[in-house]
Amino acid sequence: MDNPILKKIHFGSFLLLAFFPLLNAKVVPLVIGFWLLTNIVLGVLENKKTGWKSIKPLLVQSSLFLVILIWTLIIDRSKEAHFYLERSLSLLIFPVGFYFNPINFNHKQLNIIKISFAGASIFIVLISAIIAILQLIQQVGNADWYPTINELFNAPNFHYHFRTAFENTSDFHPTYAAMFLGLSFIFILNLLVNHFTEATLKLKIIGTIALFLILLLMAALASRTPFAATILVAILLLFVKLKKKIYAFYAIGIAALLSVILFLTVPSFSARFSQISISNTNLPAENGSSDSFNLRRGILHCSLEMVKEHWLIGVGPGKTQVLLDSCYNEIAPEIYKDKGFNTHNQFLSFWIGMGILGLFSFLLVLFSPVYVGLKHHNSLPLFVCLFFSFCFLTENILARQQGVVIFAFFINLLYFQYQKLKLSN
Repeated sequence: MDNPILKKIHFGSFLLLAFFPLLNAKVVPLVIGFWLLTNIVLGVLENKKTGWKSIKPLLVQSSLFLVILIWTLIIDRSKEAHFYLERSLSLLIFPVGFYFNPINFNHKQLNIIKISFAGASIFIVLISAIIAILQLIQQVGNADWYPTINELFNAPNFHYHFRTAFENTSDFHPTYAAMFLGLSFIFILNLLVNHFTEATLKLKIIGTIALFLILLLMAALASRTPFAATILVAILLLFVKLKKKIYAFYAIGIAALLSVILFLTVPSFSARFSQISISNTNLPAENGSSDSFNLRRGILHCSLEMVKEHWLIGVGPGKTQVLLDSCYNEIAPEIYKDKGFNTHNQFLSFWIGMGILGLFSFLLVLFSPVYVGLKHHNSLPLFVCLFFSFCFLTENILARQQGVVIFAFFINLLYFQYQKLKLSN
């Protein structure tokens, strides 16, 4: 494709998606549709000249959606299954769009896409966090509220008030916002390590400040898994990338020290992480106390019980929640009543819903970018996929548009970028 105007329109559609954190939920489908249509039209025009590519990469990355489609149309025809299928459309749309994408981006363009996403994520979380804090402070002194700012910040449930205010302000669940920040941290850290020698002092300072700001915001959001995943993947990245491994050990020390400081100084961070203890791993009791960590013990128990009973073919995407709710009622009906907790584990969710085939197709989509990336001596797909994997251990990230869009976009971006290099070579 030689037309410069068409190239700008094409790359602009990718930048629009990269700014996803700033987009209104109603605008997102329009942006995705524009991006998909641009890639299909330009891809068809280009393929008429150069010939059609192998369809194998498309089948690999859309395999999970195809399994969901088969379950919905042939086996589980419930309304819930059809809603599940509709919610999973991004798992087909993005592989199709990237398959038709006629341009193999250079490193500069890829970096612009990743930095645009990072900048948008930091901006929306920072602004929303400031607004949320100000809203809480404005209520100080009101009836049925805290009399002083100090009592507000030191309240045992401050994390609940802040996370609720943040979600109402940004329309982002704190876990998804923290996941966006964690992914941004990996992108920025990877760029700094790769280009540290040629980067200007100004860029190094900006990058370092951005990394510390991300960690501070993640601590305020108090989402445990994304924070831990970010630290672990960042340390692994440094071990792999740095020639002098001693610097990676320094990073571990800095990460440990920073975590302690955040625990001691950020109320929401300390409150959420204080819930983690060995004594808090028992199943919730009907008349006992419960918190988010304790509740997850019951969720994990029910999920594993369902895997044991239906490990081969699953129960169907539309029936999973009904069976989970039935199991919760046997543990503590009043605590779990009307909560509708899903598996809080993406791997178990696909395994329970669609059996071994669902789990295998999910793992195929998730780790195919790692395979093609490592074949081209690029470890970024490994770090990104590991980060998502850690997040999947405690959340059904693909249950919401905010999760499935970003996952499908970046996983397919990394996969098809190196798949194109493989085919061209």
